[in-house]
Formats: sequence, structure tokens, C-alpha cells
Amino acid sequence: MVGFQKSKILSELDEKLRAAGRHAARWHRANVVFVSLLAAAFGLFCAYVPTMEVGWIVFGFAAFAFLHIGSMYFQVTAPLVVESVGELHELRNVAERAQQSADYGASIAVLASVLMKFVETRTEIGVQDDAALEECVLEVLQALEQHAPILFSFERSEKWSFTVFIADANANLVPVKRLASAVHPRKDSQPRSWRAGDGHVGQAFQRRQTIVTRDATDPEVAALFRAQGANERKGDDELYRSYVSAPLGSGGEGRSPLGVLVVTSNVPGRFEDLARQPIELTANLLATVMRIRYRQ
Repeated sequence: MVGFQKSKILSELDEKLRAAGRHAARWHRANVVFVSLLAAAFGLFCAYVPTMEVGWIVFGFAAFAFLHIGSMYFQVTAPLVVESVGELHELRNVAERAQQSADYGASIAVLASVLMKFVETRTEIGVQDDAALEECVLEVLQALEQHAPILFSFERSEKWSFTVFIADANANLVPVKRLASAVHPRKDSQPRSWRAGDGHVGQAFQRRQTIVTRDATDPEVAALFRAQGANERKGDDELYRSYVSAPLGSGGEGRSPLGVLVVTSNVPGRFEDLARQPIELTANLLATVMRIRYRQ
């Protein structure tokens, strides 16, 4: 019901914008014609003034003054209508941002609810082997994907990806599952493995903190997080322009995280501060699923 009301408000604002625009354009066109006709009529009137009686001359000047005042009124009020169009645009933008904020909050709440129910179910039935773990990871990433258009504003032509890495006994980060957009050139290929401290994946694991990068081609960022040696791939700079790397679990008591969740996009600046919340929420849930697997 709330979503319907917000959509109705935006529709009403759009209609008012169209009406105000039509009104402004109509009066501007009419005013150009009106002023031209008035000038022509006044010229003819002045040409015949010497042959007219005093009463007609007074009437003519009074009529011209009245029409001229009317023309000035339209010239003054038409810009006000145009200004109101700008105000309506701003009002619509505010309403749209409010709707986006509400939709974002609702998506976070729904995602959290879905993930919590998923954990409850898996706690009961367990995660018996690595195949079951991979299946769980895929389900979690699909839940995140479902809300990604609102949470991350992904576009249809965007090359985004979600990848989960798990840490082995030697602190090597091995890929478990990748979920990517249909246009992602590496959606069907096996992701690279990373060592602790290597690239943004290894850095997030080693630092035990989430890393948010607006543009991986920034020289300072590239110096810290660019892949080195055998892990370097041609096209990385264009494909992974922005990303968030979140460790799975906080570690604690000197322990390392269980792995890393990485969300990437080829669009620079895609992930702002708000993007941390759903990604870290998903990372913590994945850590819970992996602990269930280890207990099994």
C-alpha cells in the first residue's frame, strides 16, 4: 500500500510537470504573436490619429495601455510558471530519493529475513559435505542478486560479479562459487585463488576488515591492491573498476576469517558506504554456514 501511494505521488508530480510545461510554452507562443499584432495595430492607429476625433484618440490610447499592461502581465507570469516547473522537478527528485531510500531499507529487511530463515533451515539439516556447502553459497548469492538492482543500482549492461572464497589450511583463498551478470566475460570461468595479503581479496582477509574501492585504476589503490605475478590478468582494470571485499567472520582471538566475499563492478564508484551493509550482512551469514559445515 505504501509503495502504491509513493508511486501515485510521483505520477501526480509527473502530470503536474507536464501541465506546467505545456502552460509555460503556450503562453510564451501566444505572447510572441500578441505583441506582434499589438505593435502592428498601434502603428496603424498612430497613422490615423490626425484624422480622428479626440474621443477616439483617447479611447485608442486607453485600449493600447490596457492591452500593453496585459502583455506585461503575461511576460511576468510566464517565467513564474517556468520557475514552478523547476520547483516541481526538485520536489519530484526529493520524492524519488525518498522512495529509493524506503525501497533500500525494505530490501535490506527482506534480505536479512530471507538469510536468517536460510540459516535456521541449514542449522537443522546441516551442511554435510563440500558439495552441499557450494549449494548453500549459491543460494545465498542468488538471494543477494535478487535485491541487487535496488541495493547496488546495477544496470542491465553492467558487468558485476559476486564471488565467495574459502580459506584453506595454508591461508590460501580458494574460490567456492561465482555469480555474475549475463554480460560478464568471465561468468563461466573459474576464479583465481589468492594468497593472504595478495590483491584486494588477500588484503581483506589479512586485515580482517572490509575494503571498499571506488576506482581500482587510481594509482594509490592500484599500488596496494592490484594483482601481481601469476594472478595478474589482462583486462582487470576495465572489468573490476569498483569492488567491496568483506571477510567471512571477524576471526577473533587471533583467528583468521573463514574466507572472503567479493562484489565487483566495471562501473567506477558503484559501491558507496551504504553498500557495506548488505555485503557484510551476507558475509556474516556465509561465515555461519561455513561453521555449520566445519561442525559437520
